[in-house]
Amino acid sequence: MMGGQVAAKPLQVNSRYYKRLTCSHVPEVSMVCLFAIMLLAGPRAAGVLWWIFDPDRWDDSFGSFIWPILGLIFLPWFTLAFVLVAPTGSVTALDAAVLVAALMLDFASLFGGYLRRQSVPGYSGY
Repeated sequence: MMGGQVAAKPLQVNSRYYKRLTCSHVPEVSMVCLFAIMLLAGPRAAGVLWWIFDPDRWDDSFGSFIWPILGLIFLPWFTLAFVLVAPTGSVTALDAAVLVAALMLDFASLFGGYLRRQSVPGYSGY
């Protein structure tokens, strides 16, 4: 080194911290997170947009504004299915089958990640 110059060292990143921060060592976790976000936010966003563009159908289905709000928060797939199959508020046998399927989808999206948490690499539990 001439003239007292010091060569710059390349920046060293603590790879253990970096991997934990970005989850780059487990690409499946990133996709699972994206899928979970879409599964949880997707039907709620669709319900809000549908309610904005077709409020009469929602009013006819529920008769009150509190039930659709609670439905979109806690059981969004069931709420969307109810508005789809029961625009007048009455349900037939085939409609009930669609509603049961939507209810099962809601429970799967809510509790499926909880039940599969042990399969995530690096999960240490509570």
